[in-house]
Amino acid sequence: MLFQMKNINVLYDKVQALIDISLGVERESIVALIGANGAGKTTILRTISGLKRAADGEIWFEGQEIEKKPAHEIVRLGIIHVAEGGNLFPYLSVLDNLKMGMYLRKGKEARGDLDIVYQKFPILKERSSQLAETLSGGEKQMLAIARALMAKPKLLLLDEPTLGLSPMMTLEIGKIISEIHQMGIPIILVEQNARLALKLAQRAYVLETGRIVLEDRVEHLLDNKHVKEAYLGG
Repeated sequence: MLFQMKNINVLYDKVQALIDISLGVERESIVALIGANGAGKTTILRTISGLKRAADGEIWFEGQEIEKKPAHEIVRLGIIHVAEGGNLFPYLSVLDNLKMGMYLRKGKEARGDLDIVYQKFPILKERSSQLAETLSGGEKQMLAIARALMAKPKLLLLDEPTLGLSPMMTLEIGKIISEIHQMGIPIILVEQNARLALKLAQRAYVLETGRIVLEDRVEHLLDNKHVKEAYLGG
């Protein structure tokens, strides 16, 4: 197992946001987190990446315990978090945003990865000198994902990558996520579009009010009556 959370509890002030969360990610797999707004999906990603501290429990990555490490050390380990909305540098160019993704890396390998990213995202090469704030919503999301790839992730956390996008752009982002998976990069995917998430993932966890209420391989969850009614429109 590449990554594990064990019995994680998280509080916001005195309100418990996550309750006894345990989940795992195998190498080269996509794990989806689905659930309603406020179920705790984003809090799980923030806790993994060190932006929120767990009250108790354990988080393990590549054989070492990481829940007490600060966010910058977790990034150095290879856990890269694409937050909801992308968190781009709006007044930097597309190219400079991509360079920020490789600030921990040096040499020809990093520059070679820029060529690879441009091959996967040709629109970003066309827009390389534009300010990030001038991009469309879909292009901004592509840039956020591309910047994460420049960091050479060992585990990629994606929070609502299709939020607010058109159906056509949603399909395009889904295709990109599938291609990243084919590169061997494991992903934890938070996605409000449950149908898309279950199409992309191999395993999924269903969250309700801070608890995992269901977990299984995707092919089994697709036949689950509760999942069908609550998340797939019957």
